[in-house]
Amino acid sequence: MIPRAASHLIHAPVVFADDVLAIIDDGATGEAEYLELERRVEAHAVNHPAGLGCIVVIPAGAKPPNEAQRKVIDATLTHLAPKLRALVWVVEERGFYAAITRSILVGLSLYGGRPYPTHVSASLTDGLTWLSTKLANAAPTRDIGLVAQKISSARAEYAARN
Repeated sequence: MIPRAASHLIHAPVVFADDVLAIIDDGATGEAEYLELERRVEAHAVNHPAGLGCIVVIPAGAKPPNEAQRKVIDATLTHLAPKLRALVWVVEERGFYAAITRSILVGLSLYGGRPYPTHVSASLTDGLTWLSTKLANAAPTRDIGLVAQKISSARAEYAARN
């Protein structure tokens, strides 16, 4: 996993690192942005016929998606299913809210009917470690650090703009 480029939607930084896609979603991502994300993922997946690993980082303080956002997220994941090898959600919040969020995501993982494995994690490093075991070219641990650094850089750029 060698980080290549970060691109930004209006509210959600997106990082492509070889066969890994990372999105940092604070709950402010709109329908048009998910459609743009889907377009970008499909374009990137052309170079990775074995599929992409997806990591969705839900930062502390993120808003839960409303009904319209949940429908768009579900539709996006359904459309992208043939291009994904695995999906991991990283919930960075701590405490009661985080426990509820993780429980909901675990339920979706168990009963969501996705054709790829899913996982819920509390840290970026743990999430990337799990994800790397699901990719066609399982990455050595040193590459996980590079991808985590690229994601952190995209987040810092986003925070500086907002």
